[in-house]
Amino acid sequence: QFVPANSEPPISGSWIKATIAPVKSNRLNLGLNARYRFNNILFIQIFTPANTGTQEASSIADELSTMLRDKVYSGIRFFVPQLKPVGTFDGWYQCTFSIEFYRED
Repeated sequence: QFVPANSEPPISGSWIKATIAPVKSNRLNLGLNARYRFNNILFIQIFTPANTGTQEASSIADELSTMLRDKVYSGIRFFVPQLKPVGTFDGWYQCTFSIEFYRED
């Protein structure tokens, strides 16, 4: 379940929260028809109930990886993801899935 920003997480069950962080933008060429590349990182925080172990979080991360690793969607190119455990807090186990991507204009 995806939880929009500024809303309460569900009482039970797994959920995710996504954030995009801009990294860098570059002009790719000279001249009148300028092209730009915008590099970003997509962070997806994965939350599962603390008493269920890490398997559910790993399964969600695997699904995200299958959907995004080395894929191109509408001109947005994704690279290789990373998964980092964060730990348990307030009844939730958390890990963070992150993947770099870029788009060009």
